[in-house]
Amino acid sequence: MKGLTLGIAGISGCIGTTIAAGLAALQHQGDPGGLMTELPWPTGSAGGASLAKRLGLAPLSSMRAMGWDVDTRPLGESAREKGIVPPELLRTVAAELETRPLPAIAGGRAEALRSAREHLRQLRAAGHNVVIVDVLPASETPVASEVHSDLDAFEQALLDDDPAITPSMTYAWLALSNEVPYLNFTSNVSAELPALGALARRTRTPFCGKDGKTGQTLLKTALAPMLALRGLRVRGWISANYLGNADGENLSHPEHAVEKLRNKLGVLDDILGYPVENHIVDIRYYGPRGDFKESWDNIDFTGFCGVPMQLKVNLLGGDSVLAAPLAIDAARLLERAARAGGVGPQEQLSLFFKHPIVEGVPDHDLFRQRSLLERWVEATEHSRT
Repeated sequence: MKGLTLGIAGISGCIGTTIAAGLAALQHQGDPGGLMTELPWPTGSAGGASLAKRLGLAPLSSMRAMGWDVDTRPLGESAREKGIVPPELLRTVAAELETRPLPAIAGGRAEALRSAREHLRQLRAAGHNVVIVDVLPASETPVASEVHSDLDAFEQALLDDDPAITPSMTYAWLALSNEVPYLNFTSNVSAELPALGALARRTRTPFCGKDGKTGQTLLKTALAPMLALRGLRVRGWISANYLGNADGENLSHPEHAVEKLRNKLGVLDDILGYPVENHIVDIRYYGPRGDFKESWDNIDFTGFCGVPMQLKVNLLGGDSVLAAPLAIDAARLLERAARAGGVGPQEQLSLFFKHPIVEGVPDHDLFRQRSLLERWVEATEHSRT
């Protein structure tokens, strides 16, 4: 089986360096904890074959990370500065993290894209399949433009360095135009644009996204179905999120947080089947937390005879430590979807994202999303290629 390289846009950031260090550690028999694809499938089935074995996913031992970033220092230096990966693990993988990112695709995009395309060609020639994983900062505020609806106009604007084409859109185009699966782990607008959807259909390439569902929204999409199932009426839901990493700093600016807040707010009404009038989502930058965010949820609901009750949840978790294995899982499954002939948005991967991009209306219920994946696994494992 071919190796799998993750081409990470924004590799020097918190999530990117955690993915790179984690994959390198797995080459040294590191702990695959947090990787759903390494668990028996369906989850909870003792002694069953893992998802990786059932589907013939790219082995962890074959996976590597490379990428692009404005910070082109060696990855090990960036990872040490972030302080997320334990120092003893970084010492173990120091040699693997000596590599430097490629320069970010920014101004003068035409030449930068030619260079990036050549790099992708070389990887494939060396026997690697590639998935481009977008973990760029959630700071893009795209200007509405007609070029987003027409592929020819989009590509001309891209080459002309038109500001209507954001970095995430650029990496999505790089992937899809080269028949490389694209995974948008950010809240930035990219592959859902009509122009890029048309490109995916033209090149017969799959993509998935957007906005990785790692912590607070994961809890919300699990708790809301439980309340709905028990007939408990939600009267209000307050979600507060405090984090001190670059993502938190970006999202402290209201203009940068619009898409993220839309993704977080949108899940609840869809799951419950009615609007929750008192639904508040508040994201704040809080430096002392660093990458280890804290979230609080308060749920007001009524039970039998209209008696009011409350549920309170406090999560303290490593933002990138939760995100990295999720991105790796999604990338392995997306690469498998490509081998199975998948084209365009991959609905079966919805459970990984706050705002799954699908052909129709997205389903946000975590358990129905799991069923989507289960049905796809059953259909796919008999067509291993």
